[in-house]
Amino acid sequence: MRRRASSSSRLSSHLARLATTLEKFCLDGKVALTTGGTRGIRLAIARTFGEAGSRLVISSRSPVPEAERSLRNAGYEVDFTAAGPST
Repeated sequence: MRRRASSSSRLSSHLARLATTLEKFCLDGKVALTTGGTRGIRLAIARTFGEAGSRLVISSRSPVPEAERSLRNAGYEVDFTAAGPST
């Protein structure tokens, strides 16, 4: 009869795979453009790109200073550009 791995060994294995995945997601020296990146899930995606090391460019139809400020306060290099269907 095969024994199940303990929960701590399964967790260790999962964390090791996660660390390997995150190492592959290194964006140092890259620029990440996130359209609609001033709120919601797209702002969260911009934060993830910043955490991975990229310089951020967020865009929306109109400026949202709070979003840009929150990313800067988190330590990310960020620029804003207005973009949308009519711009």
